[in-house]
Amino acid sequence: MNRIVLYIIGVLWGLHVHAQTDIRKYIDKGNELYEKQDFRSAAVTYKHACILDSTSFDAWFNFGNALYKLQKYILAGDAYSKALQNTPDAQLQAQTLYALGNAYMKQEDFKQAIDLYKKSLLLNPSQPDCRYNLSFALKLLELQQKQQNDSKKNQDKHKQPQISPYAQQLKQQADALVAQYKFSEAFSLMKQGLEKDKTVQEYKDFIDRLQKISELTDSIK
Repeated sequence: MNRIVLYIIGVLWGLHVHAQTDIRKYIDKGNELYEKQDFRSAAVTYKHACILDSTSFDAWFNFGNALYKLQKYILAGDAYSKALQNTPDAQLQAQTLYALGNAYMKQEDFKQAIDLYKKSLLLNPSQPDCRYNLSFALKLLELQQKQQNDSKKNQDKHKQPQISPYAQQLKQQADALVAQYKFSEAFSLMKQGLEKDKTVQEYKDFIDRLQKISELTDSIK
């Protein structure tokens, strides 16, 4: 009986070691693809590692990095959250919170990004990039709130006769995008409209603020 038990334990241990070896191979291969900037293939490879071991911090964190490079920020955030759940190490938690904050910044959810950056800095104050992005997030949140307030005021105003119906409709569409925090899309919409209709210029202040928010968002590290 003891021999049977020992045999079963040996088999299970062998399977465990084999699985860990496979996971490491997938992660290493993903790292090679990532270094070559083949982020799509890297993401697929990291995902295999996550499937083999759903508790692997390296697999989830690297998967998040690859998704971030593919501009799939919501999915990247999900992967970073899984990574965060699978490490007790404070430094790795700080690193992951910073990455998660960046994913929220790209989604223009500045409040959430600010909260994550602050938590990251509490765990590791020696992060200049995190402090830099935190200061940007605070500025962007201020601009966002001002933009939303201005949009609400503009909606309450009577339509001005010198502005064409096309321009008025364009502004309403841009306001709807602002309400969804899609500032870059709103700026592109107004900029394109300006090329078609000069009366869109009446919304110059609105367009300038959208441009500023878009530029700040693009400069995020």
